[in-house]
Amino acid sequence: MSATLSLTVAGNVVTGTSSRSDGLTAAIVDGSFDGDVLTYDIEIHDPAPARLHFELTVSGDTLFGVFTSAQAGEGKVTGTRI
Repeated sequence: MSATLSLTVAGNVVTGTSSRSDGLTAAIVDGSFDGDVLTYDIEIHDPAPARLHFELTVSGDTLFGVFTSAQAGEGKVTGTRI
């Protein structure tokens, strides 16, 4: 599934949203940016309630890393700035 991140960084605090390709949007929770590492959580409710934790490395216009969740397991994440 694809998603679009809309992020605002103030110091090392990250806020914004994650919008899935199916139209569902979740707020960024506990977001931070330290060096080249972006971490944040989102809470989803469809198809089932889950909190996902993302730990991503930003390199130029790309990012990569993993998400983990007690409810949804884990997976790889890649992205490109648009």
